[in-house]
Amino acid sequence: MRFTGCPLAFRCAPLEHRSDRLSAAYKNLSADDQEGFTKRYDALCSHYKMTATRNNRGKGHENGGVEAAHGHLKSRLHQSLELRGSYDFDSIAQYQEFIDQVFNKHNQRHQKLIRIEKQHLQSLPAHRTIDFYEITVRVSTTSTIIVKKIMYSVPSRLIGNHLRVHIYDDRLMCYLGGEKTLELIRLRAKSGKCVDYKHVIKSLVHKPQAFRYSILRDDLLPDATYKEI
Repeated sequence: MRFTGCPLAFRCAPLEHRSDRLSAAYKNLSADDQEGFTKRYDALCSHYKMTATRNNRGKGHENGGVEAAHGHLKSRLHQSLELRGSYDFDSIAQYQEFIDQVFNKHNQRHQKLIRIEKQHLQSLPAHRTIDFYEITVRVSTTSTIIVKKIMYSVPSRLIGNHLRVHIYDDRLMCYLGGEKTLELIRLRAKSGKCVDYKHVIKSLVHKPQAFRYSILRDDLLPDATYKEI
């Protein structure tokens, strides 16, 4: 990235955002997803008043500065985890806190360089950009929706309705009309199911044999013991 002068600020944005040619990001995307990716990236740069530029084709060495720093970052985190003696964390929030501690400690040794760089950053706009994208889905008769090839259960009272789903990196926010109806943890997988028995239990108990023949039966059972029973 190249920077041009602006007032000092702890949270700032560069004047120019440079990436590689992003072929890897597009490799497995459909034409619609590619177009959506491009629009969201353009909107991000526009909101933060950054000029989007790309490395020159065939000049792989231009990535070296960023990729080397990324490699050092991963190595530093790996060493810290080894010293910790475990890769297990109780939650994502706890893991994020650990990462913050590791890199805050590292940044403390580079305050002089950070202060120099801050002088060449522009101030952030008053509001954050939108960090989600929206789709509309219909709730099926099995009280589920499909988002990015993942099946999610929703309360059975929503069957037959169309929900607006705001897709964030870590969660889904579901709206019926203008009202927020529920929030779901987003699964990061190519396919799968995320089922909460509380969403469907009321509809199942009203129908004889409904649970037995439900396509969600095995996903509703909490462990192998229940499945054996």
